[in-house]
Amino acid sequence: MALKPIVEIEQMNRHMVTIQNSAIKMGRWQCCLNCINFVEHTENINGILQTWKQCDLYKQVPPPHVIAVGCESHHDDIPF
Repeated sequence: MALKPIVEIEQMNRHMVTIQNSAIKMGRWQCCLNCINFVEHTENINGILQTWKQCDLYKQVPPPHVIAVGCESHHDDIPF
């Protein structure tokens, strides 16, 4: 079995990222990025402004795999 050239793999990956981004924006891929509970927080810590996103339902930053694929408590972020 022949290996695919790196350029072809990078093109496929770019295409897949485009598809995934579209699915997330349309709400067809449920994940933290389109969940109403995934909220940005800002806090001044020792004079340095810190910003992060966390799940307000569970009061913590989800692990990376949960951010990517979502969880059973997902609630759509309706944009109106």
